[in-house]
Amino acid sequence: MSKQNIFKCLDFFILRMPILSTDVFNNHLKSLKEPILNGLWEIVQEPLIREAIAVSSISLLDALTYLSPDSPERKREQVAKSLLRYLIRMSTRPTPFGLFSGVAYGEYGEHYRIDLKKAEHFKKRTRPDMEWLYRIIAKLENDSSIRNQLLVKTNTMAYEVGNRTYLPYLNRLDNIRKNGANFEIERTSISTTSAVEQALHLAKTPIALEELVSKISCEYPDTSYEQINQFVNELLKQELLISNLRPPLLDIEPFKHLLKSMESIKGMEQLKSTLQNISSLIDEYNKVPIGDGEKSYREIVRKMKQVIESKNYLQVDMKVETNGVTLPLCVKEEVEKSAEALWRISSSELGLVHMIGYKADFIKKYGMSREIPVLELLDEEIGLGAPATYEYPLSKRRLSNDETEYGKRKKYLLSQWLMTVLLNGEQELNLGDDKIAALEGKETDSCYAPRSFEMFFTIISNSVESMEECDFTLISGATPLSYGAGKSIGRFADIMGSKLHNNLKYIGKIEQELCSDMILAELVYLPIEGRAADVSLTYNNREYEINMGTTSSKETEKIISLSDLVVGIDEKGFYLRSMKLGKEVIAVTNHMLNTSNSPNIYRFIRELTQERQKNIEIFQWGELNSLPFLPRVKYRHCILSPARWILNKQTFPYTGEMEREEWIDKFNVYRRKWKLPRYIYLTQADNRLLLDLEESEHINEIRREFRKVDSYQGVVLTEVGHKLEELPMTNKGPYYTEFVFPIIKNPIGNSRQAVTKNQCKTISYRNRLKFPGSEWMFVKWYGFGNRIEEFLGGKLRDFCLMAKQNKWIESCFFMRYADPDKHIRIRFLGEPIKLQRELLPQLNDFSSQCLQEGILTKMVIDTYDPEIERYGGPDLINMAEKFFCIDSQIVMEWIRLNEQGSLCIDKDLLTVISIIDIMEQMGITFEEQYNFLDGIVNYKDHLDLFRAKKAYYVNLGDARNGFEQLKNHQAGQLLIPAFQRRSDILREYGEGLLELERNKDYYVTRLNAMYSMIHLHINRFYGIDRDDERRVLTLTRHTLHSLAYVRRR
Repeated sequence: MSKQNIFKCLDFFILRMPILSTDVFNNHLKSLKEPILNGLWEIVQEPLIREAIAVSSISLLDALTYLSPDSPERKREQVAKSLLRYLIRMSTRPTPFGLFSGVAYGEYGEHYRIDLKKAEHFKKRTRPDMEWLYRIIAKLENDSSIRNQLLVKTNTMAYEVGNRTYLPYLNRLDNIRKNGANFEIERTSISTTSAVEQALHLAKTPIALEELVSKISCEYPDTSYEQINQFVNELLKQELLISNLRPPLLDIEPFKHLLKSMESIKGMEQLKSTLQNISSLIDEYNKVPIGDGEKSYREIVRKMKQVIESKNYLQVDMKVETNGVTLPLCVKEEVEKSAEALWRISSSELGLVHMIGYKADFIKKYGMSREIPVLELLDEEIGLGAPATYEYPLSKRRLSNDETEYGKRKKYLLSQWLMTVLLNGEQELNLGDDKIAALEGKETDSCYAPRSFEMFFTIISNSVESMEECDFTLISGATPLSYGAGKSIGRFADIMGSKLHNNLKYIGKIEQELCSDMILAELVYLPIEGRAADVSLTYNNREYEINMGTTSSKETEKIISLSDLVVGIDEKGFYLRSMKLGKEVIAVTNHMLNTSNSPNIYRFIRELTQERQKNIEIFQWGELNSLPFLPRVKYRHCILSPARWILNKQTFPYTGEMEREEWIDKFNVYRRKWKLPRYIYLTQADNRLLLDLEESEHINEIRREFRKVDSYQGVVLTEVGHKLEELPMTNKGPYYTEFVFPIIKNPIGNSRQAVTKNQCKTISYRNRLKFPGSEWMFVKWYGFGNRIEEFLGGKLRDFCLMAKQNKWIESCFFMRYADPDKHIRIRFLGEPIKLQRELLPQLNDFSSQCLQEGILTKMVIDTYDPEIERYGGPDLINMAEKFFCIDSQIVMEWIRLNEQGSLCIDKDLLTVISIIDIMEQMGITFEEQYNFLDGIVNYKDHLDLFRAKKAYYVNLGDARNGFEQLKNHQAGQLLIPAFQRRSDILREYGEGLLELERNKDYYVTRLNAMYSMIHLHINRFYGIDRDDERRVLTLTRHTLHSLAYVRRR
């Protein structure tokens, strides 16, 4: 391990805990028989528990009357079964949920301490559920008498494609998706008429809808006011305009925003009064001690239901009030060590695995110099569409099954270690530092470590004294990680007090310092799933905001619109950049909203945040995950992955239809055979239900789940990892607690550099594509086999010379490619009419002849999409193409000579000399040449090849005095004239690049443009094998290195 920790915990943490102690679980939730059943009836009479259940499910609360001793036994047991899971959750699951579980603020100190106040004094914060709120907004927006009084603004997601304006998705607030329901993304488009352009321009800043109609009417006096009004209302309906009723989600009081927005609207006084009354009742309810609020809660829901019906009405969060929470510093130190170990054994790839194929597709279509508007990129019709695994809308791409080197190494090592554990009859795989190093492989530079994240742990120990003496165990939570410090607590910021709020600001400050010269912008969008917006309500502690589909919390100059964002790529991965601000943008969020059900545009921008870094990942077994048993995985004091069993029809071939008692007997046999502990979690994703396998009623919960699975699925059982008496004690008894540790990259370590790009405009596909029938004809030839050199140096060379002599074309250039089939791409330049009438028939005859001779198998005529940015921009692409044409003629001649065996110089040596000449003619200094090549190759490679012919490389590769020594060599008669043919265009091209750099108006640096020129030169001569390219570039580096000594002498 490194001496300096890569990560460090912040000076605070978050405690998460249920409202009931584990005593309730131990004493009242073990069976549904007498006297336990009577005990449950007594428990649900407690006001605190009744209110907590009311917040979660009023229908269950109403059904609790059937739990009374006077009720029929069958009905009583049915209600008890439903209640059982609720009470287990209230006493054992710390994940915040309504009044079941809450959060508290904690800091480090010398001693362990959790000093709770009475649960009745815990603080609750209640807001209208966003699903209900959106339905009200939709109702108001659909009311014609109200609509004209609203302020409207252009939706920042709108973008143009040709003569149409699109939105990537619609929210449809009046038909907001219910939680868990299937849905499809609805996209909209409208013809970009002058009226549409004017409306969207006028509404860039908020404007009254009625005023907008009037202004457009003035411009179109021949169109009736009613038609204009209908047109503008349609823009609102299609969400190209959004109203001011939509609240900013970076606002902790969206209901207050709605009430304020409604103040000036006339004709709805009754509704305003009702909503204001509901708001007052909510404020009063928040002040009522927990346990005294059941009646108030019911009354609020009743009034809300009268306004508009919804599945959910109120969203409640809870702050656990304490007199202090502290953990000893040794816990902090252990978390930091665990974080670094987990990061080290995470995938060595930069970015996300499902982006690997998408990056390759991006480079294939656009190259590495273009930046593509993000909305255009994700558009299936004009861009690439979405990456694999994206669902809304469904991506056409499929995840590659190709294993990375890291994946192969990890699978091999874990397989070996797993077998050893099993053969020894153990249930724990201990990862020492040697195993961590083996899994990691090559060490990753700390500059690629993530900026921040959170880790979730349960802490267990035999006693308080043991914990303070560093004798404790950390156990990963159901959600082990979040990918940003502060995310898990963002939605609670308003109820947690100034300490937490200041710490969230501090996180933003530290992250910005770690990302100097980049913009960290809060990304906010209006979720399609109604309740999802509840999770994303938080503060914006960032200077900038990227807003999608709702009102922004920032002033106009601090809003980054989607149409301003472009996506580029380099060797480190994708990046996002604002054209207006000229800086790399990292979109961040201060909440835990899952992206899996979100529109592709939102998910993509979120996931770009994880590009260009080695991400920390939860411990995963990979392909071994389907095994029926996996041991716990431990590093030092930390259980990274608890032991896990899968109860399936193969390991447990007993149908769930078997009589209950017989099934439980069979399960107990299985338990002894597979060595299951007493306490386990019934696990579904991150939902866990604590069960005691000594109790038949708890085993029956497993049976109920087992009956639902098919032959190849199973019920997942995860070890709790400790005895209940090892849980941390509080002054109120034992509680199931979970601690969230915000972690940042140590500022002392390296930070990655921001992408530096000049503020050049993106070039629209409309202004770049060359269709067949233009001045360019783009042809692809497939086939060849091992006859490719024969074709290039013979038939194609002769055909191109004939085409130029007969003036069918002005010039042409070729390159080699694979898509994945290997082929030759050639572009012919000429007068469009000649290309169609004269060249095309000749191409047909030529290709047909090659087909008959067994050289070609297919010819394709395609659209030419020049790599304008890669070669310097619109002012320089023509020069680059001229070089390509001259270079193609030269290389085809060299290939002809090589095929004939009359090339008077070694091929690698020729190419090294040619590369040096290209750099010289472009005006690249000797120092620049050497430094560039030294930075992209390994100086240890191919030394044997170089040393074998060192004298030739050094003498003939010396460019001084116009390659004076080459002129006196036989090869000079071949090379010098070829170099002279291309020298003028290379010199002019190099000067053009230099001029653009001086004016800071460049798309690509001179050195990168030079590298692209050399890359294509090698491609023409050698083919697409990058090993050939690396070899000749390395030999060129060695040549320059040796020439440096010669020059110094």
